[in-house]
Amino acid sequence: MTAPSAIDTNENELSDPNKLKKPKKEAAAANSVWDLLGIGPCGQLGFRSLLESGWSSRDGEPASVLIGNAVDAWEVVDGKRPRTPKLFQALARLRAKERQEKQTPVITQKPIHVLTPEEIPA
Repeated sequence: MTAPSAIDTNENELSDPNKLKKPKKEAAAANSVWDLLGIGPCGQLGFRSLLESGWSSRDGEPASVLIGNAVDAWEVVDGKRPRTPKLFQALARLRAKERQEKQTPVITQKPIHVLTPEEIPA
């Protein structure tokens, strides 16, 4: 058994409980569609499985598109939309947030320098 004084730790990291919890929370948000939406799992088990499997294999597309595709696929399979008002409310908020993020201009600190013919090496 190792004595506590022999373990190499950074006291600052261990003394702040928020630093220990933060990575877990961020990882959970990245790994769960429900955490991203801020709601608990809802809908039929088959729909939840479809949505969660799509989330785990997402390929960089916007989250709202992935969720919308799962809803559309479930409608084809089941013949009706899932009855998940909380999901649709959260999806509307997510879409609004994604639209706002798209409209936020990217500000560069310096304009791109365009070389003049004199600056181009021969």
